[in-house]
Amino acid sequence: MSVQSFRGAIQGSVNLINLTAQTPATSTPRFIFSSSISAVAAQATDKVNEEYPGHATDALKMGYGRSKWIVEKLCSYAQQHVGGGFDAVVARIGQMVGDRRSGIWNETEAAPLMLKSAQTVGCLPNLKEPIAWQPVDDSGFIIAHLVLPPRLKGVVHVLNPSVTPYSELIEHLAKPENLGNSFHVVEPGEWLRRLSESDPDPERNPTIKLLDHYRASYGEPQSNAVAADEKQPRQQKSFSTDRLRSVFKQLGLQRELDSKLIPVDADLINNIVAAWRRTGFLK
Repeated sequence: MSVQSFRGAIQGSVNLINLTAQTPATSTPRFIFSSSISAVAAQATDKVNEEYPGHATDALKMGYGRSKWIVEKLCSYAQQHVGGGFDAVVARIGQMVGDRRSGIWNETEAAPLMLKSAQTVGCLPNLKEPIAWQPVDDSGFIIAHLVLPPRLKGVVHVLNPSVTPYSELIEHLAKPENLGNSFHVVEPGEWLRRLSESDPDPERNPTIKLLDHYRASYGEPQSNAVAADEKQPRQQKSFSTDRLRSVFKQLGLQRELDSKLIPVDADLINNIVAAWRRTGFLK
């Protein structure tokens, strides 16, 4: 999807920024924007800091990431130029997954649909990048507390800095109580080939709907639906959480924050798989 597809969302953000700036208040008005690491994930650096983005090439080459980059820049501009003061807080969010208690995770996202291919295609790709998933309730806890510091402004990363090897995810999925030995692990190119040759019916095989997305992420684009420049960078980046930790230290909630920034474990994967079984997403 091109950035034009997100024109309505961008305009909505502009309207909210204008509304915030025009609101009469005794204190400096504050606008909190839910952004995404895709706004800066193409930065030419190994570590991304909690600061406003620079050039447009910092964003992933897809409409979603570019739209987030645009609104982040608008927040930065408003913070500098709105008369009377304006504070913007950009919560730059990483990969949110099912909550710790019930495991419910949006089944239309790319990661869940990829995992479903273990049953529909019989295999999963052997990815090299570790996972840095954060349960949505942990993300919600963090975001809710970002409204508390009276003069907080700028970018704060809401993500899990504790990465988990992809191989551990596969081990958890292969346990008898989850998917067992019903799938094989193959190289990404082979997984893409098998997916492209699998059932074309998106009702029976919903993973097929995101084939072009997976090709852009894990292999060479094979369709005009994906532009050549949409091949995503493969290097693993780290994202600073220094500002996030500083905010929670000031709030006296450093221990509570630390409990949210832990690696993905078996309990979380078990809950997610169980939730998908309850809805029929997985068998």
